[in-house]
Amino acid sequence: MKRIVYIVALMVVALGACSDNEMTGAELKSASLLAVDIDGSTSVELNELKAALVGEETELSDEEMAGLLWMREEEKLAGDLYQTFNDLYDWRIFGNISRSESTHVAAVLTLFDLFGIEDESPEEVGVFANADIQKLFDELKASGEVSLVEALKVGAYVEELDILDLEERLEETNNADIQLVYENLLRGSRNHLRAFTRVLAQNNVYYQPLILSDDYFNEIVEGEMERGSQNGNCALGYGYANRNGNNNRAQYNSGDCEGDPQNGVGGQQKRYRGGN
Repeated sequence: MKRIVYIVALMVVALGACSDNEMTGAELKSASLLAVDIDGSTSVELNELKAALVGEETELSDEEMAGLLWMREEEKLAGDLYQTFNDLYDWRIFGNISRSESTHVAAVLTLFDLFGIEDESPEEVGVFANADIQKLFDELKASGEVSLVEALKVGAYVEELDILDLEERLEETNNADIQLVYENLLRGSRNHLRAFTRVLAQNNVYYQPLILSDDYFNEIVEGEMERGSQNGNCALGYGYANRNGNNNRAQYNSGDCEGDPQNGVGGQQKRYRGGN
């Protein structure tokens, strides 16, 4: 009898502890929006994402529409490049992150379905509807074909570019569903940047950021891998960037980048070379 009372008492204590830390339905959804592998490859859990979307009918602004079309092909660019480099070098990180990028594309296409947007991006690897992205892909592919190290540097550069573009697109929308997708893609990009730079470091190569400021870059790569979340802004706590200058979208090159990070008003770090 005493043993039964003891077990019941333990159950009460355990249930009380759970109650004190009870998660809301939204938190339960958000806890599993991303799946992060041991190497940092980060995939979107599409079923959980669809369940978390608000799905309200809305008319998209021109900026929101342009942002979705751009990010759809930029995510494809990343996946196609990594697939190409995996075929060339048979290096695990490219295969794993390429598969993750396919879920990033699918996450954007979930928004296409939600808002009734026609997807005009070709399925063929390395072929794009947007001429600027096509040109960028061709340049990055050529750079990565030089050597495995250059391909890894291209991977890090692409993730820098993703971070910049996703933060820019987040500034242009108040739509909760678009924000949800972009915020989690942003976490994925930061994880992939960590993954590529760590593999480079393991091979005694230090990656010099070409787009992010040194401070912002170091804050990212020295941080822990991020899991998916439905709520909150930037995991690093700076808020989204507000760029007014040259954002260094220029052609990728493997040389060092000039320019030192500067502090903005109120001590907020400057996130981008030539911008804020």
